[in-house]
Formats: sequence, C-alpha cells, structure tokens
Amino acid sequence: MADISVKQKEAKTVTFTITQNNDALDVSGGEFKFAVKKAKGDTTYLIEKETADFDVSEAGDGILRTILNETDLDLEAGEYIAELKIDLSTSSAVNDNIDKSADLSLEVLQAVITD
Repeated sequence: MADISVKQKEAKTVTFTITQNNDALDVSGGEFKFAVKKAKGDTTYLIEKETADFDVSEAGDGILRTILNETDLDLEAGEYIAELKIDLSTSSAVNDNIDKSADLSLEVLQAVITD
C-alpha cells in the first residue's frame, strides 16, 4: 500500500505530521520541499512544492500541508517516488541544523475522465 494515494487530475491536500521520538516536532521557520519523480534514480521531478507552497499554520505542532492540484496530478496512473525534505537550520527548533528527507511512495489511481 502506498504512503500517499491520489486520483488523476483530482486535487488533494497532503498532510504531513513531523515527529521525533514519537513527539510532534516544532518545524516553525524551517524550509520544506515535496517532490515527486517516476523512479528513484530519476533526476527530473514531475511535481515540486517549495516552502511557499505549504500551509505552515500548525508547524509548531509538526503539521505541514500542501495541495496537489489538478495540473500536478495530470500523470499516468502508477507508482511514483515522493520525497519530503525538511531543513530546520534556519528555524528556532530545539534541534538546530536538522536537514532530513524521507522517501514516500505515491500511487496515482486511474480516474474516469471525460473531456
């Protein structure tokens, strides 16, 4: 089962909860990137979301959100590799200089599309 499942051309808000030792991690003031590519070895991203594309209103509680819009999800059905990267070196977090990333699986499901 994929970490994230979306339908073709159907907008979806993706929510991430960032924890450390099972506790919510304050990521306020950090830099964020969410990117999607077809295969792990690919160098070209099909979707890229930068810090400005994130809702950080609950970042103090470790919660980040970004919207994948219809254009982002104009992809072929199948499995993709997504990456969430967090850089807290500019934040006021207790654990300064954290620069971490995690690979996630993203599944794009076939949608019934009528044009």
